[in-house]
Amino acid sequence: MATYRPVFVLALILVAGPVSRPSYAAHDYSDALHKSILFFEGQRSGKLPHNQRLTWRRDSALHDGAQDGVDLTGGYYDAGDNIKFGFPMAFTATLMAWGIIDFGKNMGPHLNDALTALRWATDYLLKTTATPNVVYVQVGDAFRDHSCWERPEDMAPRRCIGRRKSSGFGCSRRDRGGAGRASIVFRYGIRRIPGFCSSGR
Repeated sequence: MATYRPVFVLALILVAGPVSRPSYAAHDYSDALHKSILFFEGQRSGKLPHNQRLTWRRDSALHDGAQDGVDLTGGYYDAGDNIKFGFPMAFTATLMAWGIIDFGKNMGPHLNDALTALRWATDYLLKTTATPNVVYVQVGDAFRDHSCWERPEDMAPRRCIGRRKSSGFGCSRRDRGGAGRASIVFRYGIRRIPGFCSSGR
């Protein structure tokens, strides 16, 4: 059977190659980018801007962090839940920033929406590290959020928060890394990306 494997693989390549190549040209990558960014707008937490395109969403979680006397409003909900995890959000911000750095000039009319999506994440990440020697890593109870499906607009106003000492802690480096990549976009983007809006709003 092993002697036939290379021939079988080569046959698959020859058959699939000519058929799959034209299908790439049929994909609308501009539409895919538009919908990807729109997904993030649907996951927004906090006070929504006047130009929010998903109008069925409303302000939510406006008291996040209040029990600790800090402002942890904003950011993105995680994976359709009402919880906010710092680590995935920082990772997402990092990838979004690198995507804009490398491909912003190809994003056309979606560039400013991508910048706004990035800024929405980094504004929140900066809040999570604004308290000296503390990094806020989570807002919401993972167990309660994963067992209760409700609109974020309808959830209880006070939510638990998770925090850690930031000295040498991975979460602190993670948040700073995401914000650092974004700073490259917002600081140098004007010179590197045609049509760049420096405010990102």
